[in-house]
Amino acid sequence: MTFKNLWIRSFTLAAVSATFTFALFLAPSAAVAEHTRVTNPNYLGLEVLGRGLRYSVQFDRVFSDDFVAGFGIGSTSTETRGNNPTDTGVTATIIPVYGNYYFVRDGNSLFATGGVNLITNASRVKGYRSKTGGYEFGSDSVAPTFGLGFESRTDSGALFRVTAYGLVGDKVTPWLGFSFGLSF
Repeated sequence: MTFKNLWIRSFTLAAVSATFTFALFLAPSAAVAEHTRVTNPNYLGLEVLGRGLRYSVQFDRVFSDDFVAGFGIGSTSTETRGNNPTDTGVTATIIPVYGNYYFVRDGNSLFATGGVNLITNASRVKGYRSKTGGYEFGSDSVAPTFGLGFESRTDSGALFRVTAYGLVGDKVTPWLGFSFGLSF
């Protein structure tokens, strides 16, 4: 990937993230919970793109007013290598383990996130690139992740997150994730 393509991709991810964050700030505040992170400490949801590269189902739990820890299971397909007609690519199974630190105790909050992706079949996907995002799998079965996101919780328990990630492999790949789910 050239520097120009990387810059365009990074700029696009930042612009989309800023647009979603701005739109959420304009949403009616009556539907947003004041501070339900500790009232509804569990979250179950689906993240599209994000840590699982294509999708992941995630569960997390509040451990303090400002800190959440969670895990999930996700999957992504890989591209084929070369012109080998028998190489159809493989599926990478990913278990994200993460923590979120919230900057504001409110229904709408910015947060920092960090964690690792456990790649369960790392030896099988080594050298492949994911079809979504072009993340190149290395030989390590543990890949660090970090990011900055925005979360919106409603009084009814609906939860939405948008997160800009850095996925660390042989190089850092910028990435974006959208989470939808319920807190209870």
